[in-house]
Amino acid sequence: MEQQAEGFKEYPALQGGVQGKEGEWYNLRAYADKEGVLKGKVEIHHPESGDREKADITFKANKKGLGGTFKTTEGQSIYVGLVGEKNDKGYTHAAMNVSSFQKEGNKVEFTQLNERPGRVRMNEAMAKIPESREAKLMEERLGVAKRDLEPYRERGQAQAAPAKAEPEKPTAASYAVYQEKIIGNKDMGADHAVWTGKVMGIDSKAQAVDMESKVGGEDRVTRVMLQAPVPADLKVGEVKKIAFSPEKGYTVESPARKGPGKGVER
Repeated sequence: MEQQAEGFKEYPALQGGVQGKEGEWYNLRAYADKEGVLKGKVEIHHPESGDREKADITFKANKKGLGGTFKTTEGQSIYVGLVGEKNDKGYTHAAMNVSSFQKEGNKVEFTQLNERPGRVRMNEAMAKIPESREAKLMEERLGVAKRDLEPYRERGQAQAAPAKAEPEKPTAASYAVYQEKIIGNKDMGADHAVWTGKVMGIDSKAQAVDMESKVGGEDRVTRVMLQAPVPADLKVGEVKKIAFSPEKGYTVESPARKGPGKGVER
């Protein structure tokens, strides 16, 4: 059975998230209005305290791409920048960075709050729109093609094994990633609260787990993006269920099986 969101209603949007150096998360959901202006909301989530706050943001074009600002409830000025970045395969994707800033006279001093940039993609609802204003804007301002904004990709994933295999992903060359899903809190930009499948690979740096399960009636690998470090009790080769709740965070358990050849019960 294809994975379904549990109580989540998805509206077309660009979404992205980036983790700050203190462990906080900055999560963006945005859309382009009729004039082609990118607008949306940013939520800041502090996992340790559970505190959350949301702010409206409007982006403007600049030399690097798109940028927008907002103020936190404590009065801190935050800048969110969207730029096009090329990966090692030559594809340009939409990257997200956040900085705090202070104005002193005619000078503005920025302090970057994240170490690694986040990635901005269309959600599934927006990906179904043939020619969205958002995709056009990303291509014009960031040089990012629509295919590189999509929540899932099949092109070029199944390739020959590299000379040095990554230690955490020993089977990376043996499967193709069909799609990406964010598992976690819907208010933080997650697609689902639960995902079940066979663990094919683990990427701790990216906080991601590759899991094989039935999608559209076929065995496919989903890159499950978490909003926190990968749980230590996940092991490659095991069938596991990852679930998120605001009270418990992420939990991992062994799901019930439907029987040989019938897939994994969700």
